[in-house]
Amino acid sequence: MEACIQDALEYIATNPDAPVAAVAREFAVPRGRLRRRLAGTGPRTGRPPTHTKLSAPEEVALCRYIDRLDNINLAVRPAFVTDAANYILRLRASRAEQDHPPVPCCHPASPQASL
Repeated sequence: MEACIQDALEYIATNPDAPVAAVAREFAVPRGRLRRRLAGTGPRTGRPPTHTKLSAPEEVALCRYIDRLDNINLAVRPAFVTDAANYILRLRASRAEQDHPPVPCCHPASPQASL
């Protein structure tokens, strides 16, 4: 899809009088997406996700913890991972959030568990 959009943008650059809707149909790309690209909005690919609670270094630390548990032949249980993630979030929480720090999910033993 991205290659088709780039081709359409190149076509519009060489033919500035071409209607965007016709170019979108010709290159089989969504008209709205093509208009956004012409306006300067980039693709979503490569953007960091906004719905994550742990930063990239925190996720690496959590993965290392899981690897350590595995290396010493301990069963890696969802409760261990959840507790470790909650611990990381508690350490990072500001003073205002100390009473109710963000949590990735409920404890696996609870009925509201999402694991």
